[in-house]
Amino acid sequence: MTLLVPIGLIGLLGVVALIIIYIIKPNYQQRNVSTTFVWNLSLKYKKKRIPVSKLRNIIIFILQMLILTSLAFILAKPALVLKEQTDVTEVVAILDASASMRTETDDTTRFERAVKDIEELADKTIDGDGMVSVIFAGSDPYFLSYRNTAETKTQLKEALSELLADDTMCTYGTADVNEAIAICDEIVKDNPSAKIYFYTDKKYEFPPAGVNIIDESDEDEWNAAVINAYAEMQDNSYVFTVEVGVYGIDSELDVIVDVYGANATAAMPDGMGFTYRTTVECYDDNVVTVIFMYDDGNLPDYLDKENFYLVALDYGERAFSFDYANISLAVDDDFAVDNNFSIYGGRKESIKILYESPMRNTFVNGMLDIYTHRTSDDYDIEYTAPLHAGMTTNGVITGNIKNYQEELITEGYDVYIYEHIMPRQLPTDGLVILINPDSSPNGAEFSVSGEYTSPGKRPIPLVKEDESHPLASKVNFNDVTVTKYVRITNLGGGYDVLATCDGNPVVFARNDENLQTLVIGFSEHYSNISIKTAFPMLFINLFRYYFPDVVSSNSVEVYGSVSINPRGSLVTVTGYQFDEEITEFPAQLTFNTPGSYTVSQTTYFEEDMTDNIFVRIPAAESNIRAVGDTFDAPYFAVDDADYFKDLLLYLEIAVLAILFAEWIMHLFEGV
Repeated sequence: MTLLVPIGLIGLLGVVALIIIYIIKPNYQQRNVSTTFVWNLSLKYKKKRIPVSKLRNIIIFILQMLILTSLAFILAKPALVLKEQTDVTEVVAILDASASMRTETDDTTRFERAVKDIEELADKTIDGDGMVSVIFAGSDPYFLSYRNTAETKTQLKEALSELLADDTMCTYGTADVNEAIAICDEIVKDNPSAKIYFYTDKKYEFPPAGVNIIDESDEDEWNAAVINAYAEMQDNSYVFTVEVGVYGIDSELDVIVDVYGANATAAMPDGMGFTYRTTVECYDDNVVTVIFMYDDGNLPDYLDKENFYLVALDYGERAFSFDYANISLAVDDDFAVDNNFSIYGGRKESIKILYESPMRNTFVNGMLDIYTHRTSDDYDIEYTAPLHAGMTTNGVITGNIKNYQEELITEGYDVYIYEHIMPRQLPTDGLVILINPDSSPNGAEFSVSGEYTSPGKRPIPLVKEDESHPLASKVNFNDVTVTKYVRITNLGGGYDVLATCDGNPVVFARNDENLQTLVIGFSEHYSNISIKTAFPMLFINLFRYYFPDVVSSNSVEVYGSVSINPRGSLVTVTGYQFDEEITEFPAQLTFNTPGSYTVSQTTYFEEDMTDNIFVRIPAAESNIRAVGDTFDAPYFAVDDADYFKDLLLYLEIAVLAILFAEWIMHLFEGV
């Protein structure tokens, strides 16, 4: 047994005080009585009371001493020793693997200096019979090594050597310091005497108690960075915005924007090249925004704002489209990772739409016009409605419709819309939309068995069959009624039925390597769809579904996620030490290394397409002189239950029992 708080034994002074009280306590009373009374009383006590009274008083005195002694031991917290606490020296080294640790001085990075310092700490600790643990603090911290001793020192040194041998070990993201401290708690909870060392390049104003910050930065290091860059269409030409900064010193900075493949045309498919250049002043670690835009004589007054620079472009320097733009800084700093930045997505996708109908539908024309205007920043839509021989200027065929079936165009377009009259063979190089088909083209994988007209031309409501289909999003087919529709039979299994009428499929679609088809089995002339939102929403969904943005973003931070949603069955993504084929979509890609990545695919229409993604480091990592506030403190509390079995309960029971016994003894004082 041991006492956890030995100073509590000072409570034994209460026993001494009790003895003193009994010593100085008066043991007689002065009374005037007769001689006979005294003799009689003396005889009475002699025979009966005096022995019992003395014994009772002695017992009460002993019980009171036991009470005071027990209370003193309660204050001292007696406990049984379950296990002994170790006296072995133990250290935990947390290695910051943030991108800024790649800052280099004299051909040595901060990360490399930190690894070498940890190795020295490990040698010193293990040679002194201690234990060493190393936590790798990246975006997802983990134990690089756990409680190494002399027996496992070789494995620890090998693990540290691998960090220096592989340039990719230091990440390009931001370390999760709080998570590193959280897993560090696994050790300090078990051994509160363990010392924690955090090897980092960041200074903290309020470092938590118990953590020794080892600063691996050099006071002469500095960095110039492209923090962010993007291009936006404004007044039919692109405006390039570049955010730059210099950290560690005040300096002028040359900012260069090279634009490639600008304003390409059929006559000049490779486009032109533009170079925009300016010099800005960077000071006090502030971010400077540089805007390159065409000077139309009415430029916004950005110059009134601090840290804003406006660079006016000439008329001939305007970029209406471009393949990509590269931003670079003419510097030789200590952190080169963020000296370049690429902008993609400056080329509009061209979509050619063909509309064939012997009875032009103004509603279809209106939807195409609206969509063309709505997507003008993203697509160049070319809309064609050919006039065949025998057609009026508004597209109406005056003769027999069947005579013009052979004249229908079936190749060379991205979207084919056939209304009322169908081609003999379904096109294979684009999306095909069949409205009120009078027959089934070869390859369509369904049959037309004629038209059905409701009795008395009574409106029949459609029934929405597939709520989850992308084409049916926000499309309320239940509000649409028809009085006449086409009966479809032998519908292929690859089609998704979106709506039915009397149980017959009237709106159905397919999107696979064999067919990309949408069929609307009724005419707008025999429906109320023209006054409902169903058709406009269906039309918008149609382009999102069959012509999705292949990549959700052309720019993302390291460890950020990009969604891949192609127009074929296979996508290949290539980049720095990255080569991956993807066959399940939509897919989420996360990149660990900055730079440019190419997304390649062959669409269902046998068209080769490429998209590009630029991956950048987090903006905060460019500030290599950053000063942080604080981070979570390690948990140092000790659970005594791991080492001792508490005896307080037993002492408390004993005290209560003794108090009860003393109370019983006092009950007999008058007997």
